[in-house]
Amino acid sequence: MSGGPYRAPSLLRALLDVRFRWVITPRLIGLLYVSAAGFNAFGCVMGLLTLWGFSAWAGTGWLWFAPVMIAAGVGGVLLSRVACEWLMMTFTHGRSMERPAAPKPAEPPAAVPGRAPGAVPGWAAPPQPPPAPPVAPPSPPASGGWGLPPNRRP
Repeated sequence: MSGGPYRAPSLLRALLDVRFRWVITPRLIGLLYVSAAGFNAFGCVMGLLTLWGFSAWAGTGWLWFAPVMIAAGVGGVLLSRVACEWLMMTFTHGRSMERPAAPKPAEPPAAVPGRAPGAVPGWAAPPQPPPAPPVAPPSPPASGGWGLPPNRRP
């Protein structure tokens, strides 16, 4: 098993995985967050309705507490989000649960004038030295022979 467990593609598939290649915790924590945010929103609306009913009985001065009730609802959603992220970090140790992306194939280097196809970018062939002058056949020395003293002619 390379890379460890990954996030399950579906809840049912993760429940039926007996080799534990898939983790279900990210999905459960997501459901936990949605339910906690829903309970916070429901509690905030119920608190506002209670406050409205109480202000009808005791006076409209109590409606000044409505922004406090809304702030408590937003704070509760924020607190549940932080708690769920803390749980995720506890279970995953900060690692990603997604499958790593497949490596991209290497693109061929662009054709550059004067560079061989497939050459490493930034590399150019070293300059070639100028061609050597043609070699002339040896000429006989002025003494008359082929390097022999004048008294030893063939």
